[in-house]
Amino acid sequence: MKTRLFSLVILMVVSFGLKAQTWTNAFSLGSGANTNQNNAAGVCTDAAGNKYATGWFSGTVDFDPGAGTANLVTGNSTSLVICNTYLAKYDASGAFQYAVKIAHSDLINVPTTGGICTDGSYLYIYGMFSGTTTFGSTSYTASGTYDFFIAKVQPSDGSIVWVKQYGAANGEGGFGICSDHAGGLYINGYFSISTTIGSFTLNSTAYADAFTAKINASDGTVAWATKYGNSGGNSEGTYGAMVYNPSNNKVYALGTTNVSPPGESGYYGSFTVPLAP
Repeated sequence: MKTRLFSLVILMVVSFGLKAQTWTNAFSLGSGANTNQNNAAGVCTDAAGNKYATGWFSGTVDFDPGAGTANLVTGNSTSLVICNTYLAKYDASGAFQYAVKIAHSDLINVPTTGGICTDGSYLYIYGMFSGTTTFGSTSYTASGTYDFFIAKVQPSDGSIVWVKQYGAANGEGGFGICSDHAGGLYINGYFSISTTIGSFTLNSTAYADAFTAKINASDGTVAWATKYGNSGGNSEGTYGAMVYNPSNNKVYALGTTNVSPPGESGYYGSFTVPLAP
């Protein structure tokens, strides 16, 4: 019998009515000994109802919520400071399909995911990494403390199509990603001092500024990149989740700030910014 030590990921389908919402499917993801860790970062679903979860883990973790066993193991299964990035797929009923490692390192580097989305054909996993990290069979070395990445993945088996690395010699962090289902991906995060996203160089006006960029889903090239931040602050803000609204063709970015977000004044807390693709 499996022992569920935590439920850090709950994949669920919610039926929405006019007055009430009902959970129709929920289950836990990840189990193992007390020395293992599993962290959830993002989830998305496709038109067939399949669910894809991503995050990072250490040690040995079982990703099959049923009676079977589907263990993923980090390079050093006894160390909690070595984390690998995973992708797990479940069908519409919640049955386990597969679990794969997207990024891994046998050193004290932590490749972490900020989010996942689908454009109907592929999955796109977005996150950040430090040091030297291997995606599939190819290793990448961060330019600074952290760089951020996008991995384009086949939904059928979790195999990697391509990985793109972005960033400069300073620190960056990646959080939210979404697709407009028309060839565009939108990412956000934060950077300090200066960063390079494709051919776009952004310079912060405070210690850390938030950024948003549009990425071409076909090849990972950068269509545009912009930043948000005001002078005089220690940490101007970071973006979080992103979502695309097809009814008005806008992308919405959620974030936090200690200064006024775009279009506001005297503000401290969270904000939502609509962005025209």
